[in-house]
Amino acid sequence: MRAFDEVRQSLEQCVADGYAPGIVAGIRHRGETEYFATGRYSFDPGSPPMTTGTPFRVASLGKLVAGALSTMLLGEGVFALDDPIDRWLPEVAEPRVLVSPDATLDETVPAHRPITVSDLLTMTAGFAFPFPETPLTRAMADAGVATGPVPAQLTPDEFAARLGSLPLARQPGDRFAYDTAADVLSILLARASGGTLGDLVRTRVADPLGLASTTFFVPGPLPTPYRVREGAPGNGAEAATMPADLVVAEGLVTAFSHPPLMESLRGGLVSTVPEFLRFLVAVDDDALLTRAQRIRMTSDQLTDGQRIGLAEMGGPGYGWGWQTGVDLLPRPGESLDADAFRAVALAEEPWRSPGRWGWAGGTGTSAYVDPDRDLVAAVFTQHQLGAPTDDFSFFWRPLIASVGSRH
Repeated sequence: MRAFDEVRQSLEQCVADGYAPGIVAGIRHRGETEYFATGRYSFDPGSPPMTTGTPFRVASLGKLVAGALSTMLLGEGVFALDDPIDRWLPEVAEPRVLVSPDATLDETVPAHRPITVSDLLTMTAGFAFPFPETPLTRAMADAGVATGPVPAQLTPDEFAARLGSLPLARQPGDRFAYDTAADVLSILLARASGGTLGDLVRTRVADPLGLASTTFFVPGPLPTPYRVREGAPGNGAEAATMPADLVVAEGLVTAFSHPPLMESLRGGLVSTVPEFLRFLVAVDDDALLTRAQRIRMTSDQLTDGQRIGLAEMGGPGYGWGWQTGVDLLPRPGESLDADAFRAVALAEEPWRSPGRWGWAGGTGTSAYVDPDRDLVAAVFTQHQLGAPTDDFSFFWRPLIASVGSRH
């Protein structure tokens, strides 16, 4: 049997079942790399076949690139963690804060301190989480600065001005809240580096690693994006698993086919599985960052109070580093050791492991580095996430089973 043949079979079955018309995945385990590509660009049988070099909208996986770039600039002294961001974004100077997250926009108090670089990296800046709907989230949507699968249709200056005109949902540093901080961080990275974000990604990550397809737009065709139709199983507790459950996500079809008004690593990056895997391996092997920098970036940076917001979104057992999720390690003084973590907290998700870091993208991507298993892996689909069961278990479960059998 070939290495990781169980993974290949699972991906092929997933496509046959209709979860997505095509899937590409890559694995680096103990220095050996293997790629998989199955299916087509769309449910149209005449569409191109998937290849390992197929470009995808990586969505929130771009945050990992933002974390690495930020870590580089921190190490070079371009900015410091405690620096107020209004040095580069005067639009958000002296913010006002709602008296409660669901208050009306005129019910505010002054922020007790400025937003800092650290707040952006850890997503504790005080910006509103998209759900549930509140007067502030409605105002963000009306202003064009709400988060979503399509990058903001504004220039960075317009985005910063409109966002800065609105209050914060919480005081800076109080609580983790996905995901606007990544848009603001993208603007800060460009302004602090003195160029565009695209230039920064190209010169500091893409060119050094040979990532020719990692960019903010692709003139050629991308795999057709799909979302779960209204009333389909994927809008409830179960995943949509048939083509009839999915419809084309029209807003995403052409959004990445031309240069964007605003380059953002919140969700605006395009890449391929081999190139994104190469980026992750470069971070894991300390080729892009020093060992100390990589450890800092990929370690949980949240306090218990801040982590409440992350637990509300993703459940228990997660931490957040610098723009990356982290499977939590036991804290000093806790009786929970690594074996107990796997046996108890990870009973339903055996692919998780203390210290594992990475994230998932809402348009159907997932990528993680698992230092304990010497494993780096990524899987890209065009199935927009929606149900709790959209957890990529079709990839991670057979992969971890294979890795376990190969120890």
